Amino acid sequence: MRFVPIKLIESQNMLALHRARQNFIKERTAHANQIRGFLVEFGTVIPQGIRQVELCMPDILEDAENEPTVGFRQPLARLIQHLHELFRRASTMIKERA
Repeated sequence: MRFVPIKLIESQNMLALHRARQNFIKERTAHANQIRGFLVEFGTVIPQGIRQVELCMPDILEDAENEPTVGFRQPLARLIQHLHELFRRASTMIKERA
């Protein structure tokens, strides 16, 4: 049997913080890809990358002549709000660690 030293409370706190932050980042990436997928179905292509989704969305939501229908703009706006919340949570984890 191999014995392992007990981790310090500070080490456990840091590991938990990293795992929680990694979960937010993973969820954020999946959410951004889902938004990109929905928009591709409407014929709107956004370059790859989470920041590209964040940068392109205001123009897509404001332009009434692009492909997403009026009925989809409201849910799309909610998806974007959730994406911003995930950005905020991931960045808050960094600030809490410092």
